Amino acid sequence: MWFGDGVNSQKSRTMENYWHPLHDKLHSLGNKDDALAMSAYMKNRFEFYGVKSPQRKAVLKEHWSVFGLPKAGQFEQTILEGWEYDEREMQYCTMEVLLRSKKVWPEDMSNLLTRLITSKSWWDTVDFLAGSVVYQWCLRQPHMVEAITRDWSKSSEMWLNRSAILFQLKAKTETRVDLLAEYILPHIDSSEFFHQKAIGWALWQYGKFNPDWVTTFVESHDLKPLSEREAMRVIRKSK
Repeated sequence: MWFGDGVNSQKSRTMENYWHPLHDKLHSLGNKDDALAMSAYMKNRFEFYGVKSPQRKAVLKEHWSVFGLPKAGQFEQTILEGWEYDEREMQYCTMEVLLRSKKVWPEDMSNLLTRLITSKSWWDTVDFLAGSVVYQWCLRQPHMVEAITRDWSKSSEMWLNRSAILFQLKAKTETRVDLLAEYILPHIDSSEFFHQKAIGWALWQYGKFNPDWVTTFVESHDLKPLSEREAMRVIRKSK
């Protein structure tokens, strides 16, 4: 048992200590050279333990077996506590716990999602939150989708714009093309790399299922070169 003093006593601990054993284990497994390399890959924006993805996921799986997942009354606070750790691996683990806790998601999770997207923001967390967590939440609360994602699209916060553009990445043929177009258009002239890349990525992904719509959209709008190149790279190869 990785986490010490037995399953029953571990599970009886208060939720405020939910993350401490995971932090301690990841810290003990950390590799300084890997930590430096991982931090450099993220432009030195974040600290790392230096625990690579397969090992981190194994540790987290063991953590679940001992502690389970947050309960409804403790859910949001537990997620926010996990997010506050300095080491980037803890944000990755927090997102996985968040995604697996769907049974206790509240109806309105918009404030929590907005806070996570706009805190410690970089593509590695924002894209997971948008493409996995936000998408799954929208499937459960379709009546709230337009209001929340439209606010994000209009926000002055770039990462919320990106999330609005990307949240349908896994929707396939169920993609709301009206929303996809609506959320792309305000940022079509943006010089921001993460806007341009998101636009291209969203169109590329939907182009797998509706290449004619994507082709027409690209030909009808003056996209930035990066966005157009990304949107059409597979479609043009197939012709």
